[in-house]
Amino acid sequence: MKMRTNNILLVAIGVNILLLLGFSAIFIREGAEANEEVELPRCVPYDVKTIAIREENVTIQWKTNGDCVSYLQYNEFASDTSKISGDSWAPSVDHESYVDGLERGKVYQFYIISDGKLYDDSGEAIIVETPSF
Repeated sequence: MKMRTNNILLVAIGVNILLLLGFSAIFIREGAEANEEVELPRCVPYDVKTIAIREENVTIQWKTNGDCVSYLQYNEFASDTSKISGDSWAPSVDHESYVDGLERGKVYQFYIISDGKLYDDSGEAIIVETPSF
């Protein structure tokens, strides 16, 4: 049972990393000029990282290309009730949100709200599964 739990945790972490890499990649322009830098609009989130997933909390970081008020909207997967989390409500380019009070072994979906607009991962929520051990 311990091995199965560890495998589930490793898969969940791997899926989160892939999802967040995909989220960062949506701003890469394809075509002949793919190596040319593209300037992002001021408050579009990028470089999104899930830096800690624990049994009852998670920490997510991201950046914006300008000073913006940015925070998380989240809920348990398939739930209609959303909550918000923001560690600082002051405009910034570097953002971090520590979300506490999560339940063990549950799947949560997160969206970034930046400058009043909802951002996701190419049409999908940022998915985090808390460990159950």
